[in-house]
Amino acid sequence: MRQAMNKTEMSEERVIASASRQLQTIVNNVPEAIVTINTEGKIVSFNKAAEKIFKTKKENILFKDLNILIPEQYHERHKRAIKDTLKSKAPSILGKQLEVVAKRAGEEFPVELSITKWSDGTETYFTAFIRDISERKRLEHLLIKAKKEAETYLNVAGVMLVVVGPDKRVKMINRKGAEILEAEPDEIVGENWFDNFIPEDIRDQLQDVFNQILSGNLGHYRFHENHVITKKGKKRLIRWYTALLRDDSGTPTGTLSSGEDITEQKEMEKELIKKHEEMLLLFKEVEKAKKEWEVTLDCLNEIIILTDSYGRIKRCNKKFSEITGLSYNEIINREWEVLLRDAGFDTGMLYNQFVELFHKPTGRTFSLNSYSFFNKEIKTDISTIITVHETTELNRLSEELREKNRKLEEALKELKWTQSQMVQHEKMASIGQLAAGVAHEIN
Repeated sequence: MRQAMNKTEMSEERVIASASRQLQTIVNNVPEAIVTINTEGKIVSFNKAAEKIFKTKKENILFKDLNILIPEQYHERHKRAIKDTLKSKAPSILGKQLEVVAKRAGEEFPVELSITKWSDGTETYFTAFIRDISERKRLEHLLIKAKKEAETYLNVAGVMLVVVGPDKRVKMINRKGAEILEAEPDEIVGENWFDNFIPEDIRDQLQDVFNQILSGNLGHYRFHENHVITKKGKKRLIRWYTALLRDDSGTPTGTLSSGEDITEQKEMEKELIKKHEEMLLLFKEVEKAKKEWEVTLDCLNEIIILTDSYGRIKRCNKKFSEITGLSYNEIINREWEVLLRDAGFDTGMLYNQFVELFHKPTGRTFSLNSYSFFNKEIKTDISTIITVHETTELNRLSEELREKNRKLEEALKELKWTQSQMVQHEKMASIGQLAAGVAHEIN
């Protein structure tokens, strides 16, 4: 029996030894650092992963104070935590995942750990399962930075940016969007977009469009315009560009829309259209007046020339075109004196304000008058108005009148002479009669 008991004890020892080796193998091959300390804070166990994470060998760590792995500013807190845990029946830190700062090679780094408390019957131990989360923290930092940058970009954007989920609720809106809707972002996120921000008369129509987009039929719905209602009940007209959002599997997760508030722009467009129509009407009136003016000038029997300060013709009537034998376009911007001279006018006295002109080819005479034109309310390049009126017939009539006057004067002179002769004759006759009477009396 004693031999059997010895064999049993030896068998149990082998099992225990085997289990211990297996446990040690497992401990040394898990990816997490496993560090065990006693109640005095001395390290009694340090696995392979711990060597890798803390960049040191087990023999350099065993039976040393745990403070060797903790930054100095946390030493007192660590000692207090051990004492509090030993006194407490339900320690708050046990069994929880904690994020703390550890130390290796003189440098701090973030770790995630969970602590368990156990006893071998004679002494109490604390075992910490530690994971280096430096890379995760770095990525989290980059993610937070990227998120903040994205939020900054969203908030400095000059257009509304809004994400609407399949449930038609707002998942995200930037500051400009909240400003347009006259609310704070947290007053908008989570609200039903269509029930709260779309006018009732177009709500059903736009919900149908939204469903079409979610089904993948974006098509011509990518660009559109519609009104929205602000939190204060005002209508704003928004020009939208919409994109469909999908997850990694390709399933639609909502829409991202950028919206530009074009309310004032549309009002300005309407005002511009109105002004344009008014200007067109005014232009037509001006054109009509101009045409009437041109027709009126063309009907005049005298030449009308309008020149700038350099004597270049800016306007003229049909009569001037006829007498020069040039078209209107051939006359414009030519010097008027040159054209008159080329047309056969004697231009030797043109620099007087009023002058008589003689047209050599036809022998006709004309009267030229020039008038300065200035009106500070009218911006124009016209400085002089010249009129040339034919005086041939007037001169002929004047000559005939002068001739008739001359003849009348001569006839009057002759009549006066005849009258004086008759008076003289009558006087002589009277004297003769008187003399005869006297003689008769004497006889």
